[in-house]
Amino acid sequence: MAEKQEDIERSAATVTVACKLPHGIWMEVQDGNKPKTRILAKGCNTSNVIGGFGLTENVPADFFEAWIEKNKSLKFVQRGQIWALNRSDSVRKKALEMAELKHGVERLDPDKPPAGLIETEESKKNRAKKVEQAY
Repeated sequence: MAEKQEDIERSAATVTVACKLPHGIWMEVQDGNKPKTRILAKGCNTSNVIGGFGLTENVPADFFEAWIEKNKSLKFVQRGQIWALNRSDSVRKKALEMAELKHGVERLDPDKPPAGLIETEESKKNRAKKVEQAY
């Protein structure tokens, strides 16, 4: 499912990175003897979110290409949870198209627990108390 970054034009100076990880991720690239370059790809816990993807603008295209090449074996890269395009309107459109993509740490619906998760009587009572206290 991981997309190749061929949509990034080689001549583009910067890209917008879309990251579905809730906490974002620090991307690091070492270029020869130069100090490591670090850029935070904002996750879906930031204020600039489209389709559940946090958007980080003005990331150098060559930096992101080097980072994605170095990290292409990571599951979240392969699943398409982080990617970049050079045009912000294209990023927004793709992010909306991919809005249903899950990151794996979504909130649980207490009224519809996942298979295999059993709610105890004690936890039901505690949840009911919290709901009463909220009102």
